[in-house]
Amino acid sequence: MAKVGDIVDAKITQITDFGAFAIFNGESGLIYFTEIVPHVEHGGIDTVLSFNQSVKCKVKKIKPDGKISLTMKISDTQVARKPRTRIVQEVRDDISLMSDD
Repeated sequence: MAKVGDIVDAKITQITDFGAFAIFNGESGLIYFTEIVPHVEHGGIDTVLSFNQSVKCKVKKIKPDGKISLTMKISDTQVARKPRTRIVQEVRDDISLMSDD
């Protein structure tokens, strides 16, 4: 069971105009667009995050109904983040492995 302040390894499961949904440890949460790093505007989430991408997040809030809010705004002392250039290269590598069969 997640607690506020926990740092978790999450996987992006859905991207919307207002944020991205992610799963971690059998639970699900929302990373609202203002909590995404690097900064992104409403509707531009897919320029920074992609489906099935792994990200480090912190549990920001747990509402009484059980909904979990996540944030990617974690200090470097709490967790090291993958440089964006490395993520872009991983995507390029994945694309290069695709075939038109």
